[in-house]
Amino acid sequence: SNAPDSLIIKGTAEALDKSCIRLSGDKLEAVTAPTNVACMVIESSRFSGYLVAAMGKDKVIDKNFINKIQKRLLSFLTSNGEKVNENESLNLEIKQVPFEDWALNYAQFLRKSQHLGDEVAMAFFPRSEIKATFGDSKDEEMASVKLDEFLGDSPVNFNVYVYLPKNSRYVLYTPRGGTLYNAQKDRLSSQGVSHLHILKAELQDLDKYRAENFLNEKIDSYQAQEKIKKAV
Repeated sequence: SNAPDSLIIKGTAEALDKSCIRLSGDKLEAVTAPTNVACMVIESSRFSGYLVAAMGKDKVIDKNFINKIQKRLLSFLTSNGEKVNENESLNLEIKQVPFEDWALNYAQFLRKSQHLGDEVAMAFFPRSEIKATFGDSKDEEMASVKLDEFLGDSPVNFNVYVYLPKNSRYVLYTPRGGTLYNAQKDRLSSQGVSHLHILKAELQDLDKYRAENFLNEKIDSYQAQEKIKKAV
């Protein structure tokens, strides 16, 4: 089929197959319930989403390995007429989840292989608004981000600032690693604050934050579904 979803399935399978180094005689370490995953941001004119990769024993995936897969996948898509934006791959920390069962329930597809004695699993989670939108701030080093982009009661992996127009100052509101609470969002909104600000140099961290929150919400949905199944 020439459908876009068939194209990315075939491209992922081919890129994974060509990038993996298979060893003989070793016991294969299966992907079980990882928390460390690598994420390729796939963004094209016809489809977009997160291509998430996990390895056996919850290993952090080697950057060179994931870059090889990404390069081959983008080359395959481009050679088949797909216009694809090139994005940096992200190392994410997600909630622990049985990866294969979760992916089979919530991903568009799942592909597996083996690399240097470890199983590699890759799943594609479509998302239309893949990149965070941001605007200009008064300071050229800063970017304004809509308040709605921030998930309440969730840690942020970058510094978040609020702008005080009366004295033209940026004040650190939530430090990197801190939690931006729903109550704080509500208070800011009631005060007429519609945007917060981050350093432009940390915009990739914003993309990582959005990806982790998106995937963790999928994990929450999966876990809720499993509880319902067990209760029946």
